[in-house]
Amino acid sequence: MILKVKNLSVDFQFDSQAVSALRDICFQVAEGESVGLVGESGSGKSLLSLAIMGLLPSNAKISKGEILFENSNLLCLSPERLREIRGDRLSMIFQDPMSALNPVLNLEKQMGLLLRAHEGSLSAGQIRDRSIELFRLVGLPDPVLRLRSFPHEMSGGQAQRVMIAMAMACHPKLLIADEPTTALDVTIQAQVMSLLRRLQAEKKLAMIVISHDLALVSQNTQRIYVLYGGEIVETGSTKQITETPKHPYTQALLSCLPARQKEDEKMITIQGQVPSLRNRPKGCQFQTRCPHKQVRCEVERPEMNDSSVRCFYPESYHYSTGP
Repeated sequence: MILKVKNLSVDFQFDSQAVSALRDICFQVAEGESVGLVGESGSGKSLLSLAIMGLLPSNAKISKGEILFENSNLLCLSPERLREIRGDRLSMIFQDPMSALNPVLNLEKQMGLLLRAHEGSLSAGQIRDRSIELFRLVGLPDPVLRLRSFPHEMSGGQAQRVMIAMAMACHPKLLIADEPTTALDVTIQAQVMSLLRRLQAEKKLAMIVISHDLALVSQNTQRIYVLYGGEIVETGSTKQITETPKHPYTQALLSCLPARQKEDEKMITIQGQVPSLRNRPKGCQFQTRCPHKQVRCEVERPEMNDSSVRCFYPESYHYSTGP
């Protein structure tokens, strides 16, 4: 395994109160494998990616657990050593490319800063040639001209391709794609995901695809982890998760997909909201939204069982919004 996350918990400090945001997260990614992290906004997906990258906000801390990347615990590395790995063997595509790119530097300067940080022996000419090569790799038109562009001169799809080029610059072993198609239209979404699949196959990358869109994740991964309320509630192969889901939350996510809803019927939605970190339910985190909860769900927190689902009564029903 190229990545193993073991019993990871992350807390936020609000005034004098420590609030649990991620609890006992365990997952792994094999070399060359594509794994999905899926869940609604607020479920903890992006926070988990930031923990792996060592980029947590100042009021967040890891209270327990390990993050093993190529058998080295990233939590035990010095900041200098972590910076060497981050952007080199471990890379990430962030949600909003326009926010991730520096608005006052053209792309040639931004590519130069990245390549000098990790490949300091390259000359200015080699950096320029490498930048052009990367822009061609991700399908940017007229890469020589594009180097002189500033972020505001690009479309959202072009900016995302630049972010992918930067993420691929130093030949990473693991690529984290956090909501890689946010704010892109459907056609550009398909192009970006096709590009990521091609790069993964050509470069033999391991990849983590993070999204609230279960349909997108299911089309681009081999295994899926479903997150809810800062916990993994179900995991399995993509085929198992999409065809025979066991947790009511996973069933609910699938029921909400437009492709699974019948014509002329009322659109299915999940009632309620993801619980607030400051006001977590005592028992199962999904029990406030689950139409089939029982007394045990309100007082006990379920653990992941042998079938890789965090539920006391898996497979005993299918999610519905009511009668």
